[in-house]
Amino acid sequence: MAALASGNGTIDAAATAEQRETAQAAPIRSATNPMVTPLLTDLYQFTMAYAYWKAGKHLERAVFDLYFRKNPFGGEYTVFAGLEECIRLIANFHFKEEDISFMRSVMPTCEDGFFEYLRELDCSDVEVYAVPEGSVVFPKVPLIRVEGPVAVVQLLETPFVNLVNYASLVTTNAARHRFVAGNTKNLLEFGLRRAQGPDGGISASKYCYIGGFDATSNVAAGNLFGIPLRGTHSHAFVSSYMSPDEIVDKSLHSHDGSSTCMDFLSLVQTWLSKLQFSESLHGVFGETNQSELAAFTSYALAFPNNFLALVDTYDVMRSGIPNFCAVALALNDLGYKASGIRLDSGDLAYLSIEARKFFQAIEKEFNVPGFGKMSITASNDLNEETLDALNKQGHEIDAFGIGTYLVTCYAQAALGCVFKLVEINKQPRIKLSEDVTKVSIPCKKQCFRLYGREGYALVDIMTGENETPPKVGERILCRHPFNESKRAYVVPQRVEELLKCYWPGSSNKPREDLPLLKNIRDRCMQQLEQMRSDHMRRLNPTPYKVSVSGKLYDFIHFLWLSEAPKQAVAADMPSHEMDAKTDSEVTSNATSSPARPVYYVQSPSRDSHDGEKTTTTTTSFNSSPALSPPRSHSSVGRHSRESSSSRFSGSLKPAGARKISPHDGGGRGSRRRGGKTWKECAVIEEEGLLDGEEDDAGVPRRCYFLGFVLAFFLLFSFFALILGGASRNQRPRIIMKSITFDNFIIQAGTDASLVPTDMATLNSTLKFTYRNTGSFFGVHVTSTPIDLNYYQLTLASGNMNDFYQSRKSKRDLRVVVKGHQVPLYGGGSSLSSSEGKTSGPVGMTLGFTVRSRAYVLGKLVKPKFYSNVQCSVTMDQTKLSTPVSLKNSCRYS
Repeated sequence: MAALASGNGTIDAAATAEQRETAQAAPIRSATNPMVTPLLTDLYQFTMAYAYWKAGKHLERAVFDLYFRKNPFGGEYTVFAGLEECIRLIANFHFKEEDISFMRSVMPTCEDGFFEYLRELDCSDVEVYAVPEGSVVFPKVPLIRVEGPVAVVQLLETPFVNLVNYASLVTTNAARHRFVAGNTKNLLEFGLRRAQGPDGGISASKYCYIGGFDATSNVAAGNLFGIPLRGTHSHAFVSSYMSPDEIVDKSLHSHDGSSTCMDFLSLVQTWLSKLQFSESLHGVFGETNQSELAAFTSYALAFPNNFLALVDTYDVMRSGIPNFCAVALALNDLGYKASGIRLDSGDLAYLSIEARKFFQAIEKEFNVPGFGKMSITASNDLNEETLDALNKQGHEIDAFGIGTYLVTCYAQAALGCVFKLVEINKQPRIKLSEDVTKVSIPCKKQCFRLYGREGYALVDIMTGENETPPKVGERILCRHPFNESKRAYVVPQRVEELLKCYWPGSSNKPREDLPLLKNIRDRCMQQLEQMRSDHMRRLNPTPYKVSVSGKLYDFIHFLWLSEAPKQAVAADMPSHEMDAKTDSEVTSNATSSPARPVYYVQSPSRDSHDGEKTTTTTTSFNSSPALSPPRSHSSVGRHSRESSSSRFSGSLKPAGARKISPHDGGGRGSRRRGGKTWKECAVIEEEGLLDGEEDDAGVPRRCYFLGFVLAFFLLFSFFALILGGASRNQRPRIIMKSITFDNFIIQAGTDASLVPTDMATLNSTLKFTYRNTGSFFGVHVTSTPIDLNYYQLTLASGNMNDFYQSRKSKRDLRVVVKGHQVPLYGGGSSLSSSEGKTSGPVGMTLGFTVRSRAYVLGKLVKPKFYSNVQCSVTMDQTKLSTPVSLKNSCRYS
């Protein structure tokens, strides 16, 4: 099979103007699926379009961003796909007469003029900017930006989200499988029969190929997209044969056509006899299934150049592999080379290892070059976890056929793309939410990816449309969109602009060509190589940074404050109701004055980060905000950074409390720049901060009592800390003595699911000493299971009984560590056995953790001690029942 492609897949930015004009003039084909029409949308898109039209807003220029909020499958990256189908939709967007008639029946109360508007509607005035398909992308960064009349762009929302959502999800799933399998293995997509309908099957084949798969079994996808096809036969083909007598035409021409074998079946049977009496394979198998041999022979006669057999219909090692080898060797005599085998059940790691040994033995004994490297393909409900487990066990599989878990995206149902309005009539818009992850990033934006010296991507940054783009070698401030404390300066070594124009509409801008599918796949592979491995790993990946520029950050929070609802607080509200308000609210202090409302609005990022003061604004922002607005000067008073309960404390003050205006003591006449008046705001300052108030008051008696309690608590805590600190230096000690192996047997058997594998039985006794060195406390002692491991296989385990150990004492312990018929699943293939006994010493590791808890001062001071023990142990069959010293074989931590 073809190796993984490794092109850069980038769009040629140096294309000539003539080439671009030719590309723009070339018609774009309709969507792959004929169901993708303007009617493929939700009804509420049409109801909104009618409401826009009815209000005369339908031609207003709007900008929408399509993005997602969270990476799928618990990972930290996503691969963008589905762009080509979106462009095909808008290039052929128009309503047919039958579409108009149907919409009339659905919306009978709408005016005729609206349907005349729909009849003439197209996307000639729509512009589409997008990240190139096959790119690695991250949350919040726009994948597609759509600009145009608000009504028509609204109609594009549902189909765009539909076309991008599954495409990006399954491409990402495929890329994750490729990452786990590695670049040296072939990946085959076998998911058509399990996909969600015909469109799901076709789409999965296309996007799995983009995500790194090498071929598909889907013939229709091969025809539509030019994806390489792979396939063998099923169990039904094998079981359909009863005996070799069913083969009628047994002749086969040699590969070079120089001769003809008139009885190919006899040649196969001759080779099978040779294998049965082979010295290296003696005793591995006996009589094989002859109907299976007939099926393999018949298939080889039909496909001598591509003979790949499914070998697990009856028994892999006792029938399937020997029968395959007999046919493959017969083909070799005629100049053909068999392709390999497929395993579809059983212990894949173990069977692949045993099959490889079989092939290598044949190559060595019969001098057949390359036979030992015969391809082994595995299938059987594989997924990421299975591939990872196979890698850890060690296997000899060359290709994986993956279906159900891949195409259904079993681990996650949907990507969760959204389509949000960010600007209309050049006025930025924002969507707010109590969940900060759902707050949109407003205005038309530029998006860039910044790379470091090693060529890896460092951060994605969004800037305002009119901001100066980042430049190579120049420092730029990157800020988290909503978390004020997360910010960094970056000096990029390469800058990549992410959004390209794929549909210019009436703007006459140059349009990017839609690349070939293979080029999209190449780009995906290149992009994945440019990501750091810690972003890509399956477990606990490092989050990739997505940021905004400093100006855009300021603007986001300026607009947030402007658009958030403003709550009025009546001056005569009872104090107990006022105390229940949040720390961003203010209170009135003049009970005798007329009720005046106090207005507030607060950006969540300004209340708890980096020493910023809580901002309470007293006015709404009615003017159109600029991209980089000045800092608001409407802070009310000097709020402290203490807990929320102390920012505005106590009940309403009587007449002695003074008012604070927005401008340091200014009264009603205070005005903002430009002559606009501020709405007056009255607040209560924090208790104890009013100038000169209660300076002469005495100390209440209750303060003495509180002081005494506080002093007692501090002394007691100090004494407890001394005891706790002293006990820390008196750690218990573990002294390993010996381990005695009573028996160690390896024999053939089957696991609980009847999978054949070698089984190990081991009995041993471990001795060690526990010493409590504490001089004034006893300890309660527990332990994790004591495991004996052969590499990553746990062969035996034992449990230590819990106990209490008094101060300055020790205890000798004995623990039985045993394992009964533990399946090895091929992991113990290097443990060559003879009559159930190993042929030489076997190295193992013994490990466990002892947990000790002391109660120094009741339950107030209870230090914990953890003692980790790791020992290297060697089991020798010739020294069973003899203690093996562990004195110098253990590490303690």
